[in-house]
Amino acid sequence: MKQLSLKRFSLRQIHATSYKDSHTAKLSMTVLYTIVAAALTVFVLFFTVGYDRAFEENADFNAPMLTDALLMTLYLLTGMTLVLIAGAAIRQLRHHNKSDDVVNNVPAKRIAIGSGMLLVASMAMTFALASTSPIVTNGTAFADPFWLRTAGMFVDTIILLVVVATGIVVLCLCGVNRKL
Repeated sequence: MKQLSLKRFSLRQIHATSYKDSHTAKLSMTVLYTIVAAALTVFVLFFTVGYDRAFEENADFNAPMLTDALLMTLYLLTGMTLVLIAGAAIRQLRHHNKSDDVVNNVPAKRIAIGSGMLLVASMAMTFALASTSPIVTNGTAFADPFWLRTAGMFVDTIILLVVVATGIVVLCLCGVNRKL
């Protein structure tokens, strides 16, 4: 029986030959650089043009001139991200086949379903347990219970998921049973 010889390879060779020359990679890099340049431009303009302008009602606060431009940029990027996430999810559901369930002996489908269930469950739990006590912001009391719970939900969910991910990494590095 002929024995296969494994050539020594590096990730640079794989990256240089297969990815860098593809049309998708060039398009992806162009889009990335365009978004980074636009965001950087908006942030630099925000902090350099009219940033020290005093707020009309209280001179102790700043009212930067380009706040609306910064917010619109963030809304636009968030909206584009949500559209791309929805499009990718729909595309994945349409082109799904049974061979995608286990990839390289890793139960990809179980991991994806478990991660989604953990996210939804943690968001529901942290929303239910979030505080509704009013907070004072810029001298004004904010007491809307829905938005207080929503803000608390996002903060608490992020903290919870970071702790869970850290715990899983530590367990895997310690060599605990990988069938968890």
